[in-house]
Amino acid sequence: MMSNMKINYLTTNELKFKIAQNYFDGLTGYELVQQQLETPEIQDESCEEVAKYSAIFGARELGEPCLKMDAGFYIPALGGFPGPFVKFINEWLTEEKILAMLDGEEDRTAYFLDATAVSLPDGSSRIFTKKYMGTIAEPGNYQPSKWPANSLFIPDGYSTPLASWSDEEQEKYWHGGVLPEIVEYLESMQ
Repeated sequence: MMSNMKINYLTTNELKFKIAQNYFDGLTGYELVQQQLETPEIQDESCEEVAKYSAIFGARELGEPCLKMDAGFYIPALGGFPGPFVKFINEWLTEEKILAMLDGEEDRTAYFLDATAVSLPDGSSRIFTKKYMGTIAEPGNYQPSKWPANSLFIPDGYSTPLASWSDEEQEKYWHGGVLPEIVEYLESMQ
């Protein structure tokens, strides 16, 4: 295994970094560093491409390995909307407006897609993805928050939306994600 590999996690989201940091704290030979580097965020219908572009930019800029995660929120009854544009939907639409779009739809399934790119300074990269399946809350069965997607998303096996959970509960739910696959990939490169 590579010893003391520094990995830059490109994020301004403290909870995302804390989840990743907790995972890497259990490993030896890695140093995970939060970088709040401004990266160009291309607009694409693929979370994978958005993450990849930013990770390559960061790795070239810093001259060190970088991770960049992009998340999408998909509602099949709405043709996959909002998909990778969840950040904008969280700014533009309320929970009520999203629920109004689902009025009359029987399919209330939804999922978050975590697409995390690992890039090296030479421009090489690999993308890892994971789906988190769930359903959309019924009207009146959620608490509004600054993240309407989190207010409405009830993960499979749970009865309340993400936004009603404590940070600790959310950390436990998201813990690891694609990180075990990323570590396996990094170790195979030695």
